[in-house]
Amino acid sequence: MKKAILLLILSLIAVHSAYAEPIKIVATTSTLEDLIKGVGGDNVDVTYIVSSGVCPDHWDLKPSQVAALNEASIIFQHGMEGWLKNITRPDQKVIVLSGPWNTPQMAINKTMQIAAALKEADPEHAEEYDRRAEVLVERFQNVSEVLSERAREAGTGNVKVLCMEWQSGFVSWMGFDIVKTYASEEKLSLKDVNDLINVGRENSVSIVVDNLQSGVNVGEQIAKEINATHVVLTNFPGAVEGTETLDKMILHNGEALLAAVGSAA
Repeated sequence: MKKAILLLILSLIAVHSAYAEPIKIVATTSTLEDLIKGVGGDNVDVTYIVSSGVCPDHWDLKPSQVAALNEASIIFQHGMEGWLKNITRPDQKVIVLSGPWNTPQMAINKTMQIAAALKEADPEHAEEYDRRAEVLVERFQNVSEVLSERAREAGTGNVKVLCMEWQSGFVSWMGFDIVKTYASEEKLSLKDVNDLINVGRENSVSIVVDNLQSGVNVGEQIAKEINATHVVLTNFPGAVEGTETLDKMILHNGEALLAAVGSAA
């Protein structure tokens, strides 16, 4: 009799686990959404708020997005999303993953932080989260190996660039010689632009690197003035065709820079 009761209890637990609701999660950006989905798999129900072509510190919430935020158990953000203030509930877990994410190692760091957060929220599936995180880490390591080798072959250390500050970490990782960085175009004065043009000319800069989500018109103008190649990189998956995941986005950005080395030669 006791054995029958034990079997019944175990079967009920199994049924509960099989049909347990996934954790409702809202991520502010496609970067976080991609990593959460990659680590969480079917155990998470994740959506993101900010369109991938827009900087996440500028966003007007839609009513449907407010509702999604209200229903979420966990909210992941970068820390720059001031519009989240006074939106979240006291009982919601809000996780801030600050700092950049656009190099392979940075992406690996974010992956491990997300895995740790999901294991804490759902320890029952901890081993699964670890396994899926390992798969993501391997993908980023593969991208790192491919781009590092190609950057060495291209001699990126001899290529001078002007770079939008939010892409400087990635451009430096690719080995380029960054002569000067600049802010988003909304913060640049006419004097700032003229100074960048002069610095570009004086240092024989051959590539100007922009960040898609920060505006690209000023960088394009500077590139024309100094006869340099203009390259636009993206910081969020899905903003450009072929960048549906973060590892694909990093690879796309690297290939865009390497192609510019060829055209600038």
